[in-house]
Amino acid sequence: MKIENSQLELLQKAQEGDFEAFAELTEPFRKGACEFLSRLVGEDSAEDVFMKAMLNAWRALKSFSGKSSYKTWLFSIARYAALDELRNTKARNEVSSDEEESEAAVGRLEDERTPAPSQSLENEERNRMVEQALQQLPEMHRSVLVLYYYQDFHYTEIAETLGISIGTVMSRLHHAKGKLEKALKPYQKDLV
Repeated sequence: MKIENSQLELLQKAQEGDFEAFAELTEPFRKGACEFLSRLVGEDSAEDVFMKAMLNAWRALKSFSGKSSYKTWLFSIARYAALDELRNTKARNEVSSDEEESEAAVGRLEDERTPAPSQSLENEERNRMVEQALQQLPEMHRSVLVLYYYQDFHYTEIAETLGISIGTVMSRLHHAKGKLEKALKPYQKDLV
């Protein structure tokens, strides 16, 4: 079983219906999952999608077999909830591209050290450009990039989360990097 011993007791209690144990087991992954979701569905929807994902996880908890880590299982459920949200949004034709949301999400991910004001402005602008380019990528490429670079997932964790092979992860990551580089080309002089 790939779940840590400290989590095993909480998992067993949660699978027996103890919601407090489920919340305690899931809480350490909340911030990372919300950051992941904000890059897929936007910051405004991320918390709602996370809550839907957690409800789905609670309902499916008895089916968790331990073949993957709890974290990758949880992120996989979160990703499916995000895909549902994206389908619903597309169906309602309510695609949002609010730049302030993206800047705020990227700003929270920045290093805790406080740079000089001019450096801070440059960093914010650079992050905004990267965020806009990232949003142009198809979901399958964006998910791989976000999990790898922002969530520090290993190839095996990405494969388990997305339900694909490690070879597919490597291929998508390679293509995603190329697409991101191409999307950033117009900003190349500003990024240097």
